[in-house]
Amino acid sequence: MSSFDRIARLIIVIIIGALYYAGLFSGVITIVALSTALLLLLTSLTGFCPFYKSVNFNSGDSDS
Repeated sequence: MSSFDRIARLIIVIIIGALYYAGLFSGVITIVALSTALLLLLTSLTGFCPFYKSVNFNSGDSDS
């Protein structure tokens, strides 16, 4: 996973967190948004994306 990919995922996590903190999510959307943010955070921190692996895609820097 490239550095750009990891940084973009972190930015999306920050945006989702800010929107949640501002109270703009409610109901099922909250669960979906926070689950998505958690998945993006984990894949960004580990540098491994199961979806990329399943479709044999490599976005850059590493051979993972």
